[in-house]
Amino acid sequence: YYNILADNLSLNTIQKIPEITITNYLTEGISKKNNTFIVKPKQLGLLAGLTEADVFESLHQLPSVANVNETATEITVRGGSADQNNVLFDAIPIYHKGHLFGMISPINPNIVSKITLLTKGTNPKYNDKASSVVLIETDSKINNKTQYNFGLNGINFDANTNIPILKNKLSLQTSFRRSFTEILETPPFVKYEEKTFQTTKINIADDKNFNFTDYILKLNYHPNSKSQFYLSGIYIGNNLDFKVKNNIGSFKDLLVIKNLGFSLKWNRMWSSNLTQKTSISISDYNLRYNHTNFINGVFLNTSQKGNQIYDTSLISSFSYTKNANNTLQFGYRLNLKNVSYAFTRLENSNSFVLDTDNSTIKIHQLFANFINDFNYFHLQIGSSINYFQELNAFKIAPRLLLTKKISKYFKLNFTTEYKNQAIFEIDETVLSDLYLENKIWRLANGNNFPIINSNQYSFGGIFVKNKWTFDVDLYYKKINGITALSFGYLNPNNPNFNIGKQKNLGLEFFAKKKFHHFNLWSSYGISKIENKFERINNYRYFRASQELRYNSKISLAYKNNGFQVAVAWMIHSGKPYSKVTHGTNNAITFQNINNEQLPAYHRLDISSTYQFNLSKYNGTKGKIGFSIRNLYQQKNFISKEYVGSNSLSQPITEYDIYGIGFTPNVLLRIWF
Repeated sequence: YYNILADNLSLNTIQKIPEITITNYLTEGISKKNNTFIVKPKQLGLLAGLTEADVFESLHQLPSVANVNETATEITVRGGSADQNNVLFDAIPIYHKGHLFGMISPINPNIVSKITLLTKGTNPKYNDKASSVVLIETDSKINNKTQYNFGLNGINFDANTNIPILKNKLSLQTSFRRSFTEILETPPFVKYEEKTFQTTKINIADDKNFNFTDYILKLNYHPNSKSQFYLSGIYIGNNLDFKVKNNIGSFKDLLVIKNLGFSLKWNRMWSSNLTQKTSISISDYNLRYNHTNFINGVFLNTSQKGNQIYDTSLISSFSYTKNANNTLQFGYRLNLKNVSYAFTRLENSNSFVLDTDNSTIKIHQLFANFINDFNYFHLQIGSSINYFQELNAFKIAPRLLLTKKISKYFKLNFTTEYKNQAIFEIDETVLSDLYLENKIWRLANGNNFPIINSNQYSFGGIFVKNKWTFDVDLYYKKINGITALSFGYLNPNNPNFNIGKQKNLGLEFFAKKKFHHFNLWSSYGISKIENKFERINNYRYFRASQELRYNSKISLAYKNNGFQVAVAWMIHSGKPYSKVTHGTNNAITFQNINNEQLPAYHRLDISSTYQFNLSKYNGTKGKIGFSIRNLYQQKNFISKEYVGSNSLSQPITEYDIYGIGFTPNVLLRIWF
């Protein structure tokens, strides 16, 4: 690309813009530019194992992403835990883990226009989490033609609309999705259910009801060419209700999880050089769990757990472009987080509070980012200054991204960044009747729960020529201030939360070749993740539970006209775990921490779809498809868990967790 500038320069002066943008990174609809992966679900080519684009499953295919628990939303980006991913839907923070306890993304992909994944060198205005940033956006264009579509698969149905209200000025988008599993348990749902509930009491339930729902709406208003307003709203809900009866008594469990959010955005172009973006967002997350016991129909006791997050934010940023090569971005963000949790128990009309907390943090953030393109170099340098008011703590978080173009086809890049995180998940230790959703969100307090700090360095290169793509990246990440419960590392004599640190060294490699109607790609990742905590393992490093020493994926896809088929095989090392010795009277002796490793995981997935025209006059289209996960029915041993309390007198239960089996699914979608 060439850009000729006339501002104080001769017209003969030519500036080369050193961008290598990889389009069709894995398949159509996925691209990479510098540090940014962009996924466009409506343009996305077929990915094996999916009939259509799941928001988070689409990210699993990328080299930087691993998944140790075989769920859609519990993604690990360069060793960071799932709660270290900053997930924003139209600027609304999302805390919900996903439908069916993470097996399905909580956001309907059929209304999403773009998903952006930032794994390194992140813009300093995104300083809320220690690992990656996932930006999920709906369409911001004014639609002047009524469009709607609906779809049905083996788990849920959905309907989506895009309706013009005022020509070229106002339009409305809506989305509705709901499961029908309480009416009909299809083969894919049964497989999801078996995988999710394999260690819980739900398998012996006499009466159970599970369902999920999500709603999305978006108003786009463009009063003139210089101003745009956007109003977005989202609701995500999961309900689980089941009962178990035996000869003596019965018990009932009720779990309700909700995430409600709104955002209002205003974009203003003050001049050809200066633009402003301002947004207000609110996110309300609520988890309620109730376990009630009866004996001979008489109430015995009730245990309750609650976790609530109220997160509201105001951010205003400016972008000043002096010329095509220099841009300065700066702004201010005010964020209020209120997080509470409570564990209570009711027996014989007596109520006991087992544990509770209610905390608030106000975060003031100033940020700036300078972007400069000059001959064969691309530079982004910036920083944020963060003040955590209740903790009276200042944190400075600088960023640097430098790209050097070596030739037309090859470039090198280097990034470094520092991040902070004041909200995170901890293991629940008081109430574990269900063994699901056994983590709760809480805020840093500056003492036994400090602010998490992360620092990352990466160096790599990209080569693109003759439909070949090679992408290599070496990275080193350090995280300080992580907190672990001692029991999570098998030490019931130490019931404390312990502060620690993590270090992660990794290498990512990606290769792709496109030829004729075929697309072949492969990725390989190596990582070494180690933790160190106070009062655990004599304060020596040991392997982290989320470590996958190697992680490899290979896929072949074919597309011709409306027909697509994709096959993918993945293999990664097993998770580390701590070996135990079983003695008499249910006694368990714990040996070294994470000194053993589960067998390697491998799985083959296949998908195929066919898109066709139903009418050549009004543009009505249809799509049918099928997918199969775990085609050769591999029984993958994905985790070994120990569940109990911090009491030496109570036995500890050992669970072997296995991955999903042979899982078919089908799709029907109609566009009008």
